[in-house]
Amino acid sequence: MEELKIYIEYMTLKELKEIRAIIDRYIAKKERQLKLIKSI
Repeated sequence: MEELKIYIEYMTLKELKEIRAIIDRYIAKKERQLKLIKSI
């Protein structure tokens, strides 16, 4: 995680926003998976 924080420091705003969009999709996917597991 520490390396990631250093890397993020040097990214542009545009790159950070693109990454945020990707991460949001992964978070939504993981949350759906967890809900499916809990509903069984």
